[in-house]
Amino acid sequence: MHIPPEVQAQLNEQKKQCMFCKIISGEMASTKLFSDDQVIAIQDINPCVKGHTLVLPHEHYPILPYLPPDQFKHFFSGVVALAGAIQKAMLATGLTLFIANGAVAGQQAPHFLLHILPREVGDEADYYHISLKKEFEASKMKSDLAKLAQALSTKIRGDASSVLPSYLSEIKKESLVIFEDDQILLVSHQPQAIGHLTIYSKIEAHDLIKLTSEQAVRIFSIASIVAQSAFETLQVQGTNIILKSGKSNDNPSGLLSVHILPRSQEDGLDLIPKPMKNKGDLKSAAARINEETFFLKHQTEKKTEVIHLDAPIPLIKTTSSPFVSSYPPTRRIPHQQDPKTEIRDAIHKLRN
Repeated sequence: MHIPPEVQAQLNEQKKQCMFCKIISGEMASTKLFSDDQVIAIQDINPCVKGHTLVLPHEHYPILPYLPPDQFKHFFSGVVALAGAIQKAMLATGLTLFIANGAVAGQQAPHFLLHILPREVGDEADYYHISLKKEFEASKMKSDLAKLAQALSTKIRGDASSVLPSYLSEIKKESLVIFEDDQILLVSHQPQAIGHLTIYSKIEAHDLIKLTSEQAVRIFSIASIVAQSAFETLQVQGTNIILKSGKSNDNPSGLLSVHILPRSQEDGLDLIPKPMKNKGDLKSAAARINEETFFLKHQTEKKTEVIHLDAPIPLIKTTSSPFVSSYPPTRRIPHQQDPKTEIRDAIHKLRN
């Protein structure tokens, strides 16, 4: 999205009062779980589940459409690994990722962020049951879906595909298909709001963390395009993007799906995560997540070293300086000796 100078000036003023910008700068305290040069993840101080994490860009952007393309790609390509680390740390069976664009959708501060909720069957976060078809005025539903589909037809591109995994066959039969390619199926299925569309992945049925970074960026790109098109076409007041992956009470099928819900004051939906009744030991949860996310930043896992007998062995150069020495003394290989022959002779002696 192009930001005019006068709007940027307003954002700069907004940034001065932004609670999350103060957290990112260190002016306000937080429990940091991960950071790099563009993104920070912090512990939610009022979690709705154990391990509830907020992921934010360092720069101040009020809603998702304001993210520049390069930062959008960086943000969502990293979400897969970060969510996987949190799921592993909390021993969760599933994940919910939640985005609120606009106050009516539950956005509580003017700084874009994403909630990562590690999920399990029987937890306290069953806010996202999207299983029963609501009744809407038929003519308005049909008209608004046609407008949205027309807008999307000029913005989403992809190669048509007839390949459909068996787990999506029944869903496709019951749905109005808006777009389909070899990676995703975008449909109107069991809508909870007028214009509600759902992305199903053809790549992995149950698991966000098995997607590649490129696949994750594509799914969230399409979700963002749908959300922005709903703003422009349906004149809605906000949107929610909700990704569900793996098993939880509000995702009994375990299917990987992304729901884009256009929001208005009168829609009757309440999707804002509620704080847990008992927060438990937040420090312990943070320590477990930090242990897993450490490797995302530092990449310290050692690779197995493979030694090839035919590879040349570097000779150790000596120096005439009296201040450079090694202890114990380093064994040096004479220049005239063939290293490969020496190793093979040693192996032959051991075998005999």
